[in-house]
Amino acid sequence: MASSGIAGVAQKCPSSRNDWLIKIKESHEAYTNEQSQTQPNIRKVPSRFREVKAYKKCFDPAMASIGPYHHGKPEFEYMERLKAPFTHQFVSGSVYDITIFYSRILEVVPQARKSYADVSAEEFDDEAFARLMLLDGCFVLQFIDCIEHNKENELTTNSYNVAFLVRDMFLLENQLPYLVLKVLMDLRFPCDGGKAMIDNFINQQFSPLGQLKQREPGPMKQSSTADAEQPPLHLLDLLRTKMLEGHFVPFSPKSQAFDWHSFRSVKELRSVGIDFKKSCSNSLKDIKFKSYKVYGELSLPPIAIDDSSKPKFLNLMVYELFLDASQVYSVTSYICFLDSLIDTADDVKELRSKGILLNSLGSDDQVADLFNQVADEMVPHPRAYYYVKQGIESHYKNKKKVSMVEFLTTHFSSPWTAFAFFAATFVIILTCIQTVYTVYSSYHK
Repeated sequence: MASSGIAGVAQKCPSSRNDWLIKIKESHEAYTNEQSQTQPNIRKVPSRFREVKAYKKCFDPAMASIGPYHHGKPEFEYMERLKAPFTHQFVSGSVYDITIFYSRILEVVPQARKSYADVSAEEFDDEAFARLMLLDGCFVLQFIDCIEHNKENELTTNSYNVAFLVRDMFLLENQLPYLVLKVLMDLRFPCDGGKAMIDNFINQQFSPLGQLKQREPGPMKQSSTADAEQPPLHLLDLLRTKMLEGHFVPFSPKSQAFDWHSFRSVKELRSVGIDFKKSCSNSLKDIKFKSYKVYGELSLPPIAIDDSSKPKFLNLMVYELFLDASQVYSVTSYICFLDSLIDTADDVKELRSKGILLNSLGSDDQVADLFNQVADEMVPHPRAYYYVKQGIESHYKNKKKVSMVEFLTTHFSSPWTAFAFFAATFVIILTCIQTVYTVYSSYHK
């Protein structure tokens, strides 16, 4: 009886195992099919980031709801009332009637709806969704048009609200599909003028030279062919693309081994002879290190830091979590790299003195806290800036270079120490000459 029972189990095992293996294969195929389909690119921020105390209020709008996620909340009622006048102003600048605007938006509703992860047809049917896209899209574009063409008087709101509106436009949960914006821009602006306007507006958000209220009017920068081939997904995605422009190689090959890097802050690197220099471009990828006979030089892109920087960085970093593996965590890696360099206000002061950080936030302590807080819950790409880190580490561990730097720092850090060194050297030389002369004179006597 016992033997027959064992045989029965043995006979059942292959079937059970095969069912299990088949389920694994089916699950893999289902996952592959799901990944091949269009994935939502405007997601809700995961709760684990919302629960971080330092990130409080960085993911929610302050003035205006844009898109479906925060639509209808009472705290945004004031700006909601302004959307209809903004839409009228935007449409009145076109040769087309508002019914044409609405019908064109209605045509792209099925595609635009796919951009959102949690928007059901029960909550917004096609017509309600089209009305939302039309009002919010015209509101965003009219706002940008007023900013870019120095028509702030048409905004019917104060500069305080303007600053918060700009902030709200770069929140992950507050995005509109770029497809919607493009439909509206094509109806309103001739000769691709809308995209050029958007590009200029985006460039101001991270360039130290781009100050919202101080920019002189001038010709719009025309978009490149490469940009037109791959349209952005939304404004936050376009901001990320602009921040990472350039043909730089910040990541090592996959086959490259990973090493532990022991260097720390700007102050510590300065102590071993590494100086800091502003890069020639604003691209976050443009980080380079050069090692000379004694000193080293780390080039970093200039970037402006203000009240909107923290939510902007955090929303970019959370957005990168949803990108596929081919789009590595570039912004996240940059922020984490800066965080590794910045421990205290002294580190910020050094980078500020070199034109790398433009501090419009407040004290240097506040800037240091910003980077320390933003990077606290984030993980960079393991191969990010590998060659830069390797170059710094090699310089940092070179005892000859470090000893020479310490010698030069000790004796030539100020005019007085240099004078003392040369005076002492001069005295020693005179003593040697006098000794030689005395010996020589005694010998000839």
